[in-house]
Amino acid sequence: MPSGRSKWTGEQWRVIAEIYERTLDEPPSDRERFLEQACTDPAVRGYVRELLALESPAFLEEGAAVNP
Repeated sequence: MPSGRSKWTGEQWRVIAEIYERTLDEPPSDRERFLEQACTDPAVRGYVRELLALESPAFLEEGAAVNP
C-alpha cells in the first residue's frame, strides 16, 4: 500500500467508495470525465482510478492512467 493511504480517515474512505460507485454507474466512455469533475483530490482520484482498473483493465487502456 503506497504511503499515505493507511492514514486516510473514515470520511476519506467513504468518499472513495461513493465516487467509485458513482463512476461505475457512468458509461465506460464517460468515466474519466466524470471522475475528473467529481473528485478534486488527486490522491483520492488516483486511488479510484486504480480500483476502476481492477474492475475493468480497459479503463487504463483508454488513457485514464495518464491523468494522475
